[in-house]
Amino acid sequence: AGVHDVGHPGRTNAFQVSTGSKIAMRYNDMSPLENMHAAMSFEIMNRDEKCNWRSLLEASDSSEQITSPKHPQSRVRKMMLSMV
Repeated sequence: AGVHDVGHPGRTNAFQVSTGSKIAMRYNDMSPLENMHAAMSFEIMNRDEKCNWRSLLEASDSSEQITSPKHPQSRVRKMMLSMV
């Protein structure tokens, strides 16, 4: 729930798209609110160290890149995006 409604403007996706809101335009009318919630949540995590629990997830292999699908941060990010 903490990620799902971050920054919610109080209007639906349909409203955002039909009015051509900035949110709808930014996300090309494709699930604009869900994309905004996820983007804002990750921005907050990256900006504030107290909120960046993802940094606690380390790879079992130190040479593994964060962008690797096997890296814990990458897996958790994908899982979070699928739930929003």
